[in-house]
Amino acid sequence: GDLSWAPDGIRERLGARLHLAAAIGELTEAVVRAARPGDWLVIMSNGAFGGIHEILLTRLRETRDGGI
Repeated sequence: GDLSWAPDGIRERLGARLHLAAAIGELTEAVVRAARPGDWLVIMSNGAFGGIHEILLTRLRETRDGGI
């Protein structure tokens, strides 16, 4: 489909705030490292997205409970 926004130049606009991940595990670990108590995470996808919802919930619980 056609994007309503242009991906060109995103890296330049976001700079250090941009994180690219090649795999779900890499993405979820980056989110777990960056998340702080009280943060809200919004995951938007058009499918299961590799089980990211459950992976994140599990990893965040482990982190909170001292499992890392």
